[in-house]
Amino acid sequence: MTNKKIVIFGGLGFIGRNLAINLLKKNYNVTLVEHELKGKNLKVAKKIKNLKIIKGNILDKRSIASILKHKYNILFNLAAHSGPKASVDYPFLDLETNTLGSLNILEEAKKYKDLVVVFLGSRLEYGEVNEIPVSEKTVSQPQTMYGLSKFTASSFHLLYNKLYSVKTIIVKGANPYGTHIYNPNPAYNIINYFIDKANHDEDIEIFETAKNQIKDYIYIDDFCEALVKLSLNKNVYGQVYNLGSGKGIKFIDAAKTITRILKKGRVVVIKQNSLLKKIEAGDYVSDISKISKRINWKPKISFVKGILMTTNIRHIIFDI
Repeated sequence: MTNKKIVIFGGLGFIGRNLAINLLKKNYNVTLVEHELKGKNLKVAKKIKNLKIIKGNILDKRSIASILKHKYNILFNLAAHSGPKASVDYPFLDLETNTLGSLNILEEAKKYKDLVVVFLGSRLEYGEVNEIPVSEKTVSQPQTMYGLSKFTASSFHLLYNKLYSVKTIIVKGANPYGTHIYNPNPAYNIINYFIDKANHDEDIEIFETAKNQIKDYIYIDDFCEALVKLSLNKNVYGQVYNLGSGKGIKFIDAAKTITRILKKGRVVVIKQNSLLKKIEAGDYVSDISKISKRINWKPKISFVKGILMTTNIRHIIFDI
């Protein structure tokens, strides 16, 4: 696999940067695609061997065509408009970015029979579930615009594999966290948001109705290693894989663990408005038995160790 060409759409996001680190350590040639490069320190990128950063937009078919003509081996589609609450406020943005953008990529990808397309879906495609852990056989009943847009995109990936033999892989991820760039928006990554709050010795606010919900959090290195191993496996095309730690922790306990480890910040329980209650998905833990068996993988980093690593480890790619 050495010297193979990888392209990551949404490459300068939290997952994209960490995925790039994983791939670069394996000596792959990595191209990161981002729709806006203004304000990015591209001089830093030139210092990183085998890394290229380009501008591209998944809503622009010509942009996608100009990128894929370079004949990559693997495409990771991480580009998304994130957040259940944001999707209620801006439903068309979710539809365009998460669904139409993914369809644009698939339409171009079907021209390249050797291209592997890895699509990052979401646990929110399942909606509120009756039991945990959640397997791939669980019926999807998304209850947010975000979850619905991702579910539709996932369905397109399954269909394009069936109709056109596009080598698609659908990953329904839980909640990765880890080394990141500061982002004041909790919709993009709640655990990273809590870590930043604690590091600034600020209050971590938890909704009363959500404090005892059980969630699945996976450290980003484990998450990315699974993505890479899936992309290299020829027996996974046209299938869905749930990806998480496989372990649950109460939401409030996760927050308290962060303040305890960092010795800063405070957990405060607040009331939740009626709309947010309606779109809250409840308990979720990934059943990772399918992905574990298929690629001989299991998470290595505990939640506690992951919090420490998030605070103490940093790569030059985060300076871009």
